Amino acid sequence: MKILIQWTKQNPDDWEEYDSSEWDSLQGKPYQVNMQGVCFTADHYAVEDFPNGVCKVTYWNDDDEDYPEGEKYACEWFFHPIKNGKTKQLVIRYDQSEIRKRVAKNIQNVTYKDFSEFVKPSEQKTKHGVWVSSELNNEHDRKRSVRGWREWIG
Repeated sequence: MKILIQWTKQNPDDWEEYDSSEWDSLQGKPYQVNMQGVCFTADHYAVEDFPNGVCKVTYWNDDDEDYPEGEKYACEWFFHPIKNGKTKQLVIRYDQSEIRKRVAKNIQNVTYKDFSEFVKPSEQKTKHGVWVSSELNNEHDRKRSVRGWREWIG
């Protein structure tokens, strides 16, 4: 499945397009990942393809310095191929924050679990983000174009 990645760079570029099957061989630190128009920003990312055409994007924030106990979270998004302009996405949200659990409780197609149940993907599948300065963050945002779900219709 098509996946867009904006890499963290000193001189940022726009999205780069890949097939999700290439994920394990890609080198670099993602700044943002886009699957079917859903954009992810996190400390850690993993992408996995399944034989039925589904692609799972996992992202999580668990670095102790930035996300102390009670603030860690992760999400697994399951993207199905878009057919006839209709999308199907299922989400599993692992969270420690009672506030986020209450605020986002009734979102469709989301299953909530405690963060203690989250199993990290293998290191081979994991790519790590990196903190950047506010100035470099803004530069990445300026370079990134809007790319929506219609690009995945096929």
